[in-house]
Amino acid sequence: MKGQMTRYKGIIIFWGLFMILSGVSVYFYFQHVVSIRTYKVNDNISFQDAHVMIREIALENFKPKESEFTPWYYKLIDHLPPRLRLLSVETCAFLQQAVSVQPQSRQLTCHGMIACPLTIIKDYNTNPEHHVYFKINGAAVMDMSYEHDDGSNIIYFNESAPCRLDVERFNFTAAYTSKDARTLTITPAWHPS
Repeated sequence: MKGQMTRYKGIIIFWGLFMILSGVSVYFYFQHVVSIRTYKVNDNISFQDAHVMIREIALENFKPKESEFTPWYYKLIDHLPPRLRLLSVETCAFLQQAVSVQPQSRQLTCHGMIACPLTIIKDYNTNPEHHVYFKINGAAVMDMSYEHDDGSNIIYFNESAPCRLDVERFNFTAAYTSKDARTLTITPAWHPS
């Protein structure tokens, strides 16, 4: 009889802890609710010796938080056994909020690529005459990131700009060699992702 009571208490304690951890997990899960809507564009803006392809646009209600230092828990994780390190990092990343949710504003991100001759690619970073400049709905792009492999004539880019909630049509203006500007108008049918 005593063994059954101990077993019964153990089951109750297990389920109680499971319910508490489930409740905490659900709470933290809903702290990270973000909205991302995407639209596949796959359209081009062509210039004399360059082509800008816009592959996709995404409308997001968050921005990644910028941090200048390593989180405190990384120092503790270094002292854990190797098997527990990945689980610990994933748990800490889940419990902290790595993004800043902005319910009243949106960030529009444009993903695409630029194809141009290798001679232009080689001096792309040093010669502003060969840059492709973007504006989204007349506003200059705020965040830009580029990626390029050596020997390739393709530059991949991500461009981001703030966006009002009520905008239904987007004008992407690309200016090449700071003289020739072309605009692509997109009216997306958003897809949640």
